[in-house]
Amino acid sequence: MGELICIIGSSQYKDRIMQHKEKLEKDGKKVLIPAFDSHPEFNELDIMKYNLSLIKQSDEVHLIWDCRSPGAWGDWCMAFALGIPIVPIYLEPKKMENAIKQLYMENHE
Repeated sequence: MGELICIIGSSQYKDRIMQHKEKLEKDGKKVLIPAFDSHPEFNELDIMKYNLSLIKQSDEVHLIWDCRSPGAWGDWCMAFALGIPIVPIYLEPKKMENAIKQLYMENHE
């Protein structure tokens, strides 16, 4: 137990992130939550620096991502570059790349 986990992800999934945080804490884990875009006291660089400081402290990073948010992608890249294990908790399955593939298949059946 006592593992330190940072949850990163899309601000639109903040409720999902908070639910995951509660579950982890019930399991005895310590959880860090990133600064979301809704922090008026932070500019964009402040958010990245804050999230980097959390990621550096973590034993593991959990990802809840809409597969579009560039901020969450940046956080993911920082965790990857630091060699911190990343656990995909939720990845939005509906993506524009699927629409492109679906249109192609529809026109080439």
